[in-house]
Amino acid sequence: MEAEKVVTDSVRREKYLAGTVSLETVLHEFDETSAKTFADYRKAFVDYDANEDALNNIAARYRAEQSQANARFIEAHLAMASSVTADEWKPLAKKEAKLLKDIKKAAAGSLE
Repeated sequence: MEAEKVVTDSVRREKYLAGTVSLETVLHEFDETSAKTFADYRKAFVDYDANEDALNNIAARYRAEQSQANARFIEAHLAMASSVTADEWKPLAKKEAKLLKDIKKAAAGSLE
């Protein structure tokens, strides 16, 4: 909603909004990846026959997926920033920072 108020040019606004969709997609997909990884760990921890290699494989897969998600997140963020002017970016960046803070807080609560 902030973009509709701040970005007056419709072409730039649509590019920015496309970036926000990409950002949301990355966050959602990584949330699913994290949930699957935690489920895999839980399953492995109760499996008497699970060995160190099995646990290391889960960790390695998670780190690889995390790295890919980070790259996609940065790409979406940069696309958003490059689609608007510096003056437009200032209030939008504040909203993005608040969103990320809220996501972090929610994620921390879901691990409890």
